[in-house]
Amino acid sequence: MMDFDILAEPRNQADKQALLQEVNESPFIGQMTLHELDHHIERKSILFFYEEDTLSAFSAWIPFAKDWVELGPFFTREAYRGAGLGKRTVISAIDANRALGRNMYGVTKNDVMKHIFTKHGLAETPLFKLPQPVLQYLVVKTNPARIVRGLQKLKPNEKVAHYIQIKDNSAIEAEHGSSRS
Repeated sequence: MMDFDILAEPRNQADKQALLQEVNESPFIGQMTLHELDHHIERKSILFFYEEDTLSAFSAWIPFAKDWVELGPFFTREAYRGAGLGKRTVISAIDANRALGRNMYGVTKNDVMKHIFTKHGLAETPLFKLPQPVLQYLVVKTNPARIVRGLQKLKPNEKVAHYIQIKDNSAIEAEHGSSRS
C-alpha cells in the first residue's frame, strides 16, 4: 500500500479548489461547497490524505447533537481508487471518533461502504428505528436542494442504508429492544 501523510488541513488553496471540482462531479457525494469544506477544517472534522505533494483523498465527519457525528463525506480521487485508500479514509474517521467516545451515524448507497461500516462495528438500522438525535438531525439537514441532488445521483434499485454505533450499547437495547435483526 502507498504511504500517505494524513493532515488536518490542506497544504494550499489550489488543492481545495481542485478537490471540490472533482468531488462535485462525483456520483458518490451529493455536493460540497467551499464554505462546508472550510467549516470542516475550522472544527477539525476532516483528514486530508497526501501522497507526496498530491492531495489524494479526504475523510470527514459532521458533529451534531451531544456526542454524535455523521461519518462522511469521504472522497478518493479517481487516480487513487482501487488501492485501498478509500477504505483507509473511512476507517480513519471511525477510529478518530471512536477514540473520542462519540456515537456514530452513517448513511450510504455504496455496497463497499456498507461492508466497511458493518465490519467496523456499525449496525444497519431502519430509518424509523434511528435514535431521536439522529432523526432530529436528518430533519434539520434535509432541504429541497439536497433531496434533488441526492435523487439525481441515485440509480434505480440502489438501496440507501443507515448505520449507527452507540458508544454504550445498552442505549441501543433500551431504545430498540435487545434484538438487532
